[in-house]
Amino acid sequence: MQSDELMSLKETGQKGDFLLPYVVNKTIMPDYYTTFPMHWHDEMEIVFVEQGEYIESVDFEEYHVKSGDIVFINPSMLHSFRQYENKRTVFRSVIFNMSLLTGSTTDACSIKYFVPFAENNYISPVVISSDHPHYSQIRKIVLNMISLYDEKGEFFELKLKAEAYGLFYLLFKDVFVSDINDTGIKDITTRNIKII
Repeated sequence: MQSDELMSLKETGQKGDFLLPYVVNKTIMPDYYTTFPMHWHDEMEIVFVEQGEYIESVDFEEYHVKSGDIVFINPSMLHSFRQYENKRTVFRSVIFNMSLLTGSTTDACSIKYFVPFAENNYISPVVISSDHPHYSQIRKIVLNMISLYDEKGEFFELKLKAEAYGLFYLLFKDVFVSDINDTGIKDITTRNIKII
């Protein structure tokens, strides 16, 4: 795919705001639409399917997603979705900029985890279903992230950020698989420190 063509697929709408780069959307198919075209954005997107089933395409691979599934769409991944066999489907999308977790400072978390994650140095599943060994923990955190945003109670921003860190702690510890060897990690860390 050509660079100009790829850039034309970038979704440019604001996700949250400067103070809280985080938003939760609700999609109902077919009420809103039956398909959403191929696009990408700088933000992380986590989808929880409340009801029904649909087809999610991520980096040109199709996934038949069902009620209860959790979909992880990493920043800059091309993705689209479409209705499956006229089924009514409801899902919630948690979309946030990784700056929510990395901030403007560079620390061990950024260098050791989030920069390599952004550079696709971790293999991660796109869909996590109920048969995944850590499904219950991941589901609980994702649902907390959704309800915290919906309710917007006092101090919710702090708890939201804590839940996001908790999710990534679990993902890095038990779900993601490093795609680089120790030497590669040292080289990347050295390169990142030099850039800083």
